[in-house]
Amino acid sequence: MQTNSWLQSLRTSQGLRLLVLGFLALLLLIPIGMVRGVIFERQARRDEAVRDIAASWGGAQRIAGPRLVVPFVVRWQETLDDGKKIERERRDAAVFLPDTLDVDGTLETQTLHRGIFEVPVYRAKLSLRGAFSAADFVPLGVTPSEVLWDRAELVIDLAEVRAIDEITLDWDGTKLAFAPGGGRAMQHAAAVHVPIGARANAPAKFAVALTARGSESIAIAPLGEQTRARVTSSWPSPSFSGAWLPAEREVRGDGFTASWKVASIGRGFPQSWLANDEPVRSAHAPASDGEEEYAQRTHISDRTAFGVRLLQQIDAYRLAERSAKYAVLFIALTFTTLWLFEVLAKAPLHSVQYLLVGAALCLFFLLELSLAEHLGFGAAYAIASGGIVGLIGGYAWAVLRSAGRAGVVAGVVTTLYAYLFVVLTNEDYALLAGAIGLFAALATVMWLTRRVDWRDVGSQAEEANAHAAR
Repeated sequence: MQTNSWLQSLRTSQGLRLLVLGFLALLLLIPIGMVRGVIFERQARRDEAVRDIAASWGGAQRIAGPRLVVPFVVRWQETLDDGKKIERERRDAAVFLPDTLDVDGTLETQTLHRGIFEVPVYRAKLSLRGAFSAADFVPLGVTPSEVLWDRAELVIDLAEVRAIDEITLDWDGTKLAFAPGGGRAMQHAAAVHVPIGARANAPAKFAVALTARGSESIAIAPLGEQTRARVTSSWPSPSFSGAWLPAEREVRGDGFTASWKVASIGRGFPQSWLANDEPVRSAHAPASDGEEEYAQRTHISDRTAFGVRLLQQIDAYRLAERSAKYAVLFIALTFTTLWLFEVLAKAPLHSVQYLLVGAALCLFFLLELSLAEHLGFGAAYAIASGGIVGLIGGYAWAVLRSAGRAGVVAGVVTTLYAYLFVVLTNEDYALLAGAIGLFAALATVMWLTRRVDWRDVGSQAEEANAHAAR
């Protein structure tokens, strides 16, 4: 008889009850982990669609140019050990950047689809204008007789050369045509070039008209001693990136306008330098090594560029992944609400009922993701949260046998979903909102249970069970 009494006390112990509920909450982390795996898998498929479209349309575009490349040859005499003299020569090239560079561009954006996935792409119409002063070889230690003026070339680097639709050059009033590649000095560069010849041996103005396709982002290298750039687009959610932010910007619902001003003093590379005439990438070197070597030899890399990224207004996969991180909080607070009804209103619930409510909370994240791929995140969140609130509220009405109690449970879950949406859409204040939310939840539980005699809760539960049995 004493053993039965001890077992009954253990069964009605609130400490043991909390341990069981904690175990159930941990058990529900398994389906939450599976949902997060689905989110990552769908995000990987989206990224694959982005890569496929970029491979066909054009990827992130970067423009570095124009620059003037003038080859020269250095000859000298070398005496061998036996006293014999032989002639040696070394070919190199000098690179000169423009005194001024003005870039004016328009991004005509559109959205391409690969299955259910959307990828923002653009067609950039750019005008590059500026002026070169007469090439000065004296600071580079090159004598005029060594310069091969007839081989001078104008070179423009582009990350996605294959995405060029049209490019023309006006060199001091003369129309010249571009050829593929970086020319003699930079044979393997991702670039286009124009043979300038002896025209390079004098100050000149240039104007380049370029139309090229791209996706995700566009960047411009500040090659002028004074570089000014202005970009306009109809894309409503730009993210300005790179070594310089715009001096002026205007972001509207129907697009944006941004302007940059960059002086060469803070650029990190000079107005002229010597470039080795050897190929940039050897036949056996991996592409990444060749690209790094090219960046070192030209002094130009992605770190010295500025530009803009075309962000999706709402990244449903990123928000879905962030929302899944709050699953434990949802489960804990909902379980706490039901447990308080057990303690305060003497409404006993079975562990299976807790588990079913927890399963509904886990299902929300899968509904949110699947609907967001078709309807957008805002509509998906509203539909998924509304459905789960209705499901849990209706179930609570049945098991708690009270419309008022069910309304409290539904109100708590509704508040949780509203709170989560605020956190997701205000990332900068997510930590603060989370801390305040937890403080408020703990304060509410402490206030509601301030008069509970925890030593007497078990005996009251036994009496309630005995009364229910009669």
